[in-house]
Amino acid sequence: MFEIPPAPQGIPVAWKGHFYGRDAHALGALNIQKIEQIRSQAGHQDWSAQPCPAATIADLDPAALKLARDKFRQKNSHRPFAADIPTWDDATFLEKIKLAEQGKITRAALVLLGKPESTMRLSPAVA
Repeated sequence: MFEIPPAPQGIPVAWKGHFYGRDAHALGALNIQKIEQIRSQAGHQDWSAQPCPAATIADLDPAALKLARDKFRQKNSHRPFAADIPTWDDATFLEKIKLAEQGKITRAALVLLGKPESTMRLSPAVA
């Protein structure tokens, strides 16, 4: 048996000249439409992972941020860094959970943790 990891974005995975992919919990051959769908992903960027230039930590709801931190701490309580989580400031926490990059808040951070009035920062997308 063999295991097929997720395909790199835009590149279908072949083994012995045949393309395979996941079909629920099983593996199956990819049809032409699925192969072309995977190829068309090349060059597409994840909208939610992009920084939102006008957003700051002040646009995030403190209660949502606290809840996110608590849930992250619960989920990772067995990890070596768990004891450090309470010492992280908000910016460090957001960087660690990939909702900020180089001090810039991502669109995902605004969607998940943003104050209702901060949705205007996502324009022209509809919040």
